[in-house]
Amino acid sequence: MARLPGSGRATTDTRWTVEKSSTRAAIIKEYSDEYGTLTDDKAKTLVRRWLDTDIEMAKLFQLNRRISMMIDLQLTSQLPLAQSKD
Repeated sequence: MARLPGSGRATTDTRWTVEKSSTRAAIIKEYSDEYGTLTDDKAKTLVRRWLDTDIEMAKLFQLNRRISMMIDLQLTSQLPLAQSKD
């Protein structure tokens, strides 16, 4: 992940991603443990939790992309323009 100068953003994003991956792993484990006795309501709850986790992760990736684009814009706007030799 891109890291903003002077911040712990990359570390924070990594921890957050690991936490969400752990949540997804827990959902899969819960599903496999209860497979034989899974009710419709429990299945709906598991699917909802899975989708909520996906949505949260998508928001994080979108935010990271936007921040990266802003940094790129700031850096490229500071580059000198090429001059013709006419």
